[in-house]
This record gives sequence, structure tokens and C-alpha cells, in this order.
Amino acid sequence: MDFKNISKENKVYIVFFIAGIMSLFMDWVKLDSISYNGFQQQGWIILIPLAFILFTKVTGKLYSRGFNLVLSSIVCLLTIFFLFDKTVYINDEAYNLAALGLHIMVTCTIGYVVLSIRSFIKEKK
Repeated sequence: MDFKNISKENKVYIVFFIAGIMSLFMDWVKLDSISYNGFQQQGWIILIPLAFILFTKVTGKLYSRGFNLVLSSIVCLLTIFFLFDKTVYINDEAYNLAALGLHIMVTCTIGYVVLSIRSFIKEKK
């Protein structure tokens, strides 16, 4: 696979996937001196469907724009739910303990949804 021959859309998928991998090494949850990275929070599970979408998009095998749109939307919603799940209440005040790595992963999943919608709309034309 030559990187020069890959379409711009597929390159953006690859960039989002690499950014998602890099976010696993960053803090996902942080409270003062306590922090957990993406591996400790089982964030690698999010990458499995994203890797499947990337594989089907780049290779063209088992590729379905509708399925990729549904799968990326589900992963995005679950990631956003995971982000909001990191909210704790201390003395009747809400604190979100989500750190930068989790926000980057949410951005990557939103990017997958946007690219899937764009690809789905191009198919309809």
C-alpha cells in the first residue's frame, strides 16, 4: 500500500485513527495527583470498530457506507456517554474528571462520523 495513492478522505481516516491511538497514552481521567490513561480506562475497545471502519474503507473489502455510518455513530455516542460518565459530585457540585486524551478520542470519533456522513451523501448522488 503506497501512501501517495491513497485518497485524501482515506488519509484523514488514518490521521484520526493515529490520533486515537496516541490519545490512549494520554490522561483520560485526572483528579489532582491521580490519573488514568486510555489503556487503564479500556479505551482500546473504542479503537476496534474504528480499525474495522478504517480497514474496510482503505481496502474496499466488506465496505458498506451505511454500515460504516451506523457503526461510527454508535461508537461516537458511546464515547460521548463515556465522557459524561466521568462526572462526579463532590459537595453537591459537579466535576468532570475527563482529561485531554478522552477529549481527543471524542474528537476522533466525531471526525469518523463526519467522514462517514460525507461518504454516505456522496454515494447517494
